[in-house]
Amino acid sequence: MIVRSLACAVLAGALCGRVVAQEKGEAKKPKLRILYLEGPPRWEYRFLKNVLIGDPSVAVQVYLTTASEDFEQDSSPGLTHLTRVPKGGEGLAAYDVVILGDLPEEWIREKGAGLARQLTDFVKVRGGGLVVLAGSEFRAGPEIGDLLPVALPETLLPGPGKGFRLELTGKGAEFLRLDEDSEKSRRLWEEELPPVYSSLEGVVPKAGAEVLAVRSGEGFRESLPVIVEWRMGRGRVLFLGTDQFWRWRAGRDDLAYHRFWKRAVSQVARVRRF
Repeated sequence: MIVRSLACAVLAGALCGRVVAQEKGEAKKPKLRILYLEGPPRWEYRFLKNVLIGDPSVAVQVYLTTASEDFEQDSSPGLTHLTRVPKGGEGLAAYDVVILGDLPEEWIREKGAGLARQLTDFVKVRGGGLVVLAGSEFRAGPEIGDLLPVALPETLLPGPGKGFRLELTGKGAEFLRLDEDSEKSRRLWEEELPPVYSSLEGVVPKAGAEVLAVRSGEGFRESLPVIVEWRMGRGRVLFLGTDQFWRWRAGRDDLAYHRFWKRAVSQVARVRRF
């Protein structure tokens, strides 16, 4: 017999509870609670939101800032569709991980006031996880920039548009493992998965940051850091300098793509307190 208890409330339309299931007296692992904030409906957004929504171990709410007011935002089945970004001191406390996409500067100025302070509190004080999915339109601002494990150049430039793969570092091989067999995982990353075609140029890892993956391929003069993480206060921040993981799906199933994102959000998720 399965006994399900649902403990949830709504703060500014945000998920602030968790679904706990008990089967034969043993508690199952609670769902990973994710808020995904995105600007334009770029390709990574289109595939990532579907992967998260379709994952039964995840409870996600998505907010597309460039959508019209009558657009119904996406979320996991049974969750409230957001009508605005959760605000206030408890606004982000409902989540384990926030995925931050390419938010337009205009939106940040007009409607995103206080978001940087909320993210700082969420990561440094509450131990939340932050995944930054940086594309060519990514703008951090000084407060959010302080949370990042990389220093960004004053003007962000996309890569040259030449295909390349990602080479894992020592720590990255474990942090972003795509197969139980470490050698199979390495081959997937460096040889088998389709190449990506852009990454942000000029990013510099900060002191204390861990570079997990670098750009690899013939014709590049240097190994550019693409995936970087660090501890910030009680939380963790993962910086992704490309938004082209969706290309991995070309001619393949979704398994590697799904595993990558599941691994990424799980690694930065904060420790839950019951």
